Amino acid sequence: MNQNGSETNRNQHDQQPFDYQEHYWRQNQQYRNPPPPYTQYPQDPWQQSPIPPKPPVRPSYNPYGMSADNTKVFCIMSYISILWLVGLLADRYNPKVRFHANQGIILTIFYAILRFVLILLTGFVNSIFVIPFSGVVLLPQIGAALNGLLTLLVWGIYLSFVIIGIMHAVHDREEPLPIIGTLFQILR
Repeated sequence: MNQNGSETNRNQHDQQPFDYQEHYWRQNQQYRNPPPPYTQYPQDPWQQSPIPPKPPVRPSYNPYGMSADNTKVFCIMSYISILWLVGLLADRYNPKVRFHANQGIILTIFYAILRFVLILLTGFVNSIFVIPFSGVVLLPQIGAALNGLLTLLVWGIYLSFVIIGIMHAVHDREEPLPIIGTLFQILR
């Protein structure tokens, strides 16, 4: 009888195999209902503390944000009078544009100083050659010629620096202008 009883017990057990999924479901039923989502009611004492907002981050320069053509154009424009301001306002986080805008600012300051010196020198030449000798035929013309040569010299110096700077920008080189490029740095 014992043998028959264990055999029937075995047959019943074989007919109803153990259901692992059901067992797992029953064991973990308490975890199936998650707590309600975070609510923003400050009077709720059981509420989790709010996550403080992250401070704003300065955007890093993305070289793919602007095309390389715009960068080169901004670098070239930096050496033409006060057009360095355009590149600085349009693409201020680009280190290449900032370098060339810095060189353009230095060149603009240098040109303003040259013009001031030119005004002083032409005033000096006029006071020596033109004003006292206005009745003499040859000396005022010498003074005017000296003023023209000084103006030509200032423009030649300025244009040579502009051409050198533009060539550096065209060839994607970050080299400072000769003599004046390393005197000081405006943009950091």
